Amino acid sequence: MIRTFLFDMGNVLAFFSHAKMCEQMGHLCGRSESEIRTLLIESGKQWEYERGQLTPAEFHQWFEREVDQSVDFDALAHAGSDIFELNTSILPVLDSLKAGGYRLVLLSNTCVSHFEFVWNQYDVLQRFDDYVTS
Repeated sequence: MIRTFLFDMGNVLAFFSHAKMCEQMGHLCGRSESEIRTLLIESGKQWEYERGQLTPAEFHQWFEREVDQSVDFDALAHAGSDIFELNTSILPVLDSLKAGGYRLVLLSNTCVSHFEFVWNQYDVLQRFDDYVTS
């Protein structure tokens, strides 16, 4: 008997754009979207961060070293996290499952900054009973 449903956050609960992330982070340090994409995505450093292998502070320090300038911690976190758009079509599904007595669990390779942004911006994560993240 099914009692629990697992959901991912990225492109299930909320759509996201790495292009927007790279563009916004680039604005903070005078770099192009493509330069930041190479720095973050192609190097694999973004994946390390999203898997929890780097703390937000470690990621910030690494980013400052790579762009060779100081970048405000909160501005960087916001630029890297303000990339989500709520998938409103999933809300009735979640509400129906909850009303049916099912347990909802988030299972996602989501970094703390992204989780906190979605938590504060939208009311979708509050529907879940438990969270397993990076």
